Amino acid sequence: MNIGQLHQYLGELIKAGIDPRLPAVLPGKSPDDDLPQELCMAMIIEGRFQVDPAPLAKGYTEDEGRALMLSGVGYDTGVLEETHRTEWPPVDAPQPDRLVRTRHEL
Repeated sequence: MNIGQLHQYLGELIKAGIDPRLPAVLPGKSPDDDLPQELCMAMIIEGRFQVDPAPLAKGYTEDEGRALMLSGVGYDTGVLEETHRTEWPPVDAPQPDRLVRTRHEL
């Protein structure tokens, strides 16, 4: 999925009635150990990354180049500096909107 497709998809979700204040989360480091993490950061990376070779294909392949990486609160972006060129995008990621409360907070 590229940035344009992501933008369109999120817009379609909101148009379909999904609350735009719903927290966006990413998978944890491992399904057995970690809870999903709230999306909190975006950065531009340059290097190798996994891609989906075809919509119906099983597995992944590698590509190389620039990409927008979204990360959760538990991800240490410092580890990428050893293998990738990194830069902050020209726009800061928004801070979480706490107007929508989770079940735990109610």
